Amino acid sequence: MSDDDYDFSKPKVENRQIPMVCLTIRGDLNSIDAIELKIRKEIPVIILKGSGGAADIISFAYEELNEK
Repeated sequence: MSDDDYDFSKPKVENRQIPMVCLTIRGDLNSIDAIELKIRKEIPVIILKGSGGAADIISFAYEELNEK
């Protein structure tokens, strides 16, 4: 099986599915694209606020959009 055929969003070891999460610390513009892809594949994303870079931009935007 090639990388093109493997579904990396649902990794398996010995036929058991392994939970996956994306952790973002700092990051850059490429990280934002990768995070979007993870969200579209329904992979949970953790953003470490205060670590700088894209993580801070995303956490700021999230807080602004979710203010009550």
